[in-house]
Amino acid sequence: MRGCGWTALRHGVAWFPFLTLLFDTATGRLSPNPIQDWTLRTGRAALLMLVLSLSVTPATWWRPLRGLKPWRRTWGLYAFAYAVLHVYILVGVDYTWRLDWLWADLGRDKPYAWYGAAAWLLLAVLAATSPRRVVRALGARRWKAVHRAVYGAALLAVVHQALAVKGNVLTLQGDVRRPLLAGLAVAGLLLARAVVAWQRRRRAVRRALHPTA
Repeated sequence: MRGCGWTALRHGVAWFPFLTLLFDTATGRLSPNPIQDWTLRTGRAALLMLVLSLSVTPATWWRPLRGLKPWRRTWGLYAFAYAVLHVYILVGVDYTWRLDWLWADLGRDKPYAWYGAAAWLLLAVLAATSPRRVVRALGARRWKAVHRAVYGAALLAVVHQALAVKGNVLTLQGDVRRPLLAGLAVAGLLLARAVVAWQRRRRAVRRALHPTA
């Protein structure tokens, strides 16, 4: 969907979490630990934008919404931007680039960071391969194969967030509402894509067996 209004909406949705965070910071609405607030909320924003990006493809299966296709790439890049900010605040601000401290905590107090690091690396690969010249160089088939990894990144991000809030998704203990909803959304999107792929294969087999039908 083109036009100034649609472009403003596409970017406005992506900027909303950051602007809200800036507003809460300026008006003193953060907790006594603002660095932790920034770390958590930028991570949540990254996951939100990732889920929104994944939701674009199923939405475009409905003909009137096919113009939304460019939104998937835009929101995916915003997801990576929030992920970069999330990591910068954690490593550069919270740990002041003391990687030895961070490394010690990864094995002791923050094992969930490994899931986040894996998700971040996958998003970095996807962001690096998003320019059109890279798409042309890889070819559509290989590019699509690479970008299916976005579902893996989303699932890793869900696990990372669920463990980071020190909750238990299975027993619904702790602040697990957001990662649980995100996980259900990703699972639903994966299921929808699997069903559609199965239907397409079924139609292809039917056409091959009955070419004149």
